[in-house]
Order: sequence, then C-alpha cells, then structure tokens
Amino acid sequence: YLVVFLPPAAMLVALGLSKLTTRVFAVGLAVLLVASGAGLASWYKNGWGEDWRGALDALAARSVPGDGVVVFPAYMRIPFEWYLQFHPSAERALQPVFPSLAFERDPLRYDGYVKVDQAAVTGAARHHDRVWLVLSQSELDPTRRQQVMNGLDAAGLSATRTYHFEGVRIVEYTVAGSTVR
Repeated sequence: YLVVFLPPAAMLVALGLSKLTTRVFAVGLAVLLVASGAGLASWYKNGWGEDWRGALDALAARSVPGDGVVVFPAYMRIPFEWYLQFHPSAERALQPVFPSLAFERDPLRYDGYVKVDQAAVTGAARHHDRVWLVLSQSELDPTRRQQVMNGLDAAGLSATRTYHFEGVRIVEYTVAGSTVR
C-alpha cells in the first residue's frame, strides 16, 4: 500500500544526493561500502543459514513408516516441506504431530502465529513409538518450545539422540523400550 510513496521518496533522495559535495558523497559511499562489506564478511564467516537439505536427507534415511514429526516453530514447515518433497518415501512415512495437518504443497498457512497446545501434542504423539522434533530458530520462543517438549515427555517419549545441522537440530524421541531404530 505504501508503494505510491516510493517515487516521491526516490526523488527526495536524488535531490538530497545532488546537493552533496563530491567529497561528502565519496565519504558516504565509502562508509556504505565498508558497512556492506562487513555484513557480507559476517555472512560468509557465520554460514549460510539453515541446512534443510542435509537435515531432511538424514531424517529421510532414518525414518520409518509410522514415525511422527514435530516442526517447531510451525513456520519452519515452509522449508521443511520444500525439502521433504524430494524424499517421497519419507513424506509417506512421516506423520505430522504438530502442527497436525497433513503435509501439502502450500505450508504458508503456518507463516504466522500458531498456538501451541501441549495437550494436543501429547495426544497426537501417543500414537507413535518415535517422534522427530525438528527445531530451527526455536530459541526465539523458548516457552512454546518447552511446551512442545513437555507434550512429548507427557506422551511417554524421551529424547534419545540429537542430530545437528547448520541452523537445524533434529531430536529423536522414542518410547522407552522401543525397538524402532
């Protein structure tokens, strides 16, 4: 809705830049380049974000039919489902626990606030001997993440293994004494 203000804003910026002296313009450009270079250096130093491809490759290799999966926060189902489509057998094997709606090609419905219902997580997780908890950016909402983990614990599942990928962590929850591996 604010795009109508873009042409006048661009004209004001151009007018302001035309009033600058060559020296001030050069210093401003140098500062802009240094700031951009610092950001770019940080990007290359700290990695590329989340390794969803590696995480889903590993999950697909380890999952069996009937396994449950929880993706938290829910908006991370967008990249999760994108990479899951390249593993049709895992897509058929994994059953969503939370959010509980089936996998589809339009996970954008989760691009917003999704209420965590600990009792619903517990109820859905009870139907599985193993549930994979897929976490990415979960440190942004530790309270709701803890509700999900409490729901899995209340379903009789315990964290048995953790797999780390760049920006993605997968925690394997199993029922005590389960032979699923």
